Amino acid sequence: MPTQKSISDIAKEIAGTKLPALVIDTCVAIDIVRCVWRERPRIAGIARQFIDARQKGELLLYAHSALQKEAARNRAEVEGEAQKKARNVDQEMDQYRQAARYLGINYPYVIGHLHESVIPPLMALHDQLLSACVHIIPEERNIAAAFARASDNRRPARKGGGANDCLMFEEFLSIANAIPAADPLVLLTTNPDDFGDKSKGPAVIHQEIADDLVGTKAQICLNWDWAAGIVLSSNRLKSI
Repeated sequence: MPTQKSISDIAKEIAGTKLPALVIDTCVAIDIVRCVWRERPRIAGIARQFIDARQKGELLLYAHSALQKEAARNRAEVEGEAQKKARNVDQEMDQYRQAARYLGINYPYVIGHLHESVIPPLMALHDQLLSACVHIIPEERNIAAAFARASDNRRPARKGGGANDCLMFEEFLSIANAIPAADPLVLLTTNPDDFGDKSKGPAVIHQEIADDLVGTKAQICLNWDWAAGIVLSSNRLKSI
């Protein structure tokens, strides 16, 4: 069972330690498993630095209250998808190998390694990140606020959907309002469709969300490198 804390206890922890604080969403955890075939292998390196920084007392890591359940629900599908992509790489390489044999040219890549063997360590890294996080205890006030947000189609809700995204943001907003001077306090989400405004650029936070964070120093980051640049030390960034 992961460590859980209330919003008030988390706010006290952040205020007391004055460490960088990072909240992650479900997409972020899934990104780790998908990082290779989505051509973002650097994510694995950043995830390891987040975990190590947490273990060394350099970073506070939090997960929204629905993340554990969402991760468990998506696990089999995401793992199966990653395994299929890895098998496809081996099959494609075998096609090149056969063509090279017929052409009489050297093909230096041997059959001994299966790319699917990379997936279990990625799954383990996914699980390690979840274990390193303190998981937020759901509270009725945030559940009610998330429902109202989704009903009003206020971002991150769109067309009445995105209930868990709304809950995650309301939890983050509650932390931010409790300690408005906390800096850096970051929510990392790789869901630009709901949190961003693509009409203004790929890294522009939607105005409805930005408005709600006015009066705090809390930030939303839409990609891993953005968040890493804020919460990790320069030495850790250089090692990625």
